[in-house]
Amino acid sequence: MELFPFSTLKKLLTRLRPISGGFKKDFSEERLIWSVAVVSRYIPKATCLAIALTTQLLLQQAGYQACLHIGVADGEGGRLEAHAWVESQGRVLSGGSDLNKYTHLLALE
Repeated sequence: MELFPFSTLKKLLTRLRPISGGFKKDFSEERLIWSVAVVSRYIPKATCLAIALTTQLLLQQAGYQACLHIGVADGEGGRLEAHAWVESQGRVLSGGSDLNKYTHLLALE
């Protein structure tokens, strides 16, 4: 179920400003990533894109660098398979299983 197009969602998210104050001091990068992973287990049909967007947003709000990546691969039966993940300074932070099979399409800072 899609409420609105990805481009609209991304525009809304980029308008958010970082939270001022001690947010970064209170939450480590690892703790934020862990939190999204735990919560996503309780959300029915949470997609890699939703998880990656949430991870990127929380990290950026806390003042950390986070880049959302999207790639595609050949799936079973000739179907196209897409995947989203988050990286920071060359490290995969979220969604990092078997990324070598994906052809990188775009990166969103």
